[in-house]
Amino acid sequence: MLEQKLGDALNTARKEKMEKEEQKVMFDTSIQQLEDSMHALRMQIDEVKREKEEKEDEIARLSSFNSTLLTHVRTLLFLSSSPSTSIEWERWVRWERCEKA
Repeated sequence: MLEQKLGDALNTARKEKMEKEEQKVMFDTSIQQLEDSMHALRMQIDEVKREKEEKEDEIARLSSFNSTLLTHVRTLLFLSSSPSTSIEWERWVRWERCEKA
């Protein structure tokens, strides 16, 4: 009878040990999955930051282009509004054509 009780206690202890080991494996797996998810999120954040910087650079480039274009439009308006500057107008038109060529 004592042997039976000791055998049952030993079996119970083994079962508990196996259950704890299974729980540890599940816990370790969950931790690894969380770490993988965090890594993926960091990579996505880095990608979004890069895209944001690219868009900001594009906005700056377009803003500069817009400013240059506005300057040209103002120059054209000024030159076209004054009949006495027709010579300057013709020079400017020729210069623009050379720039585009």
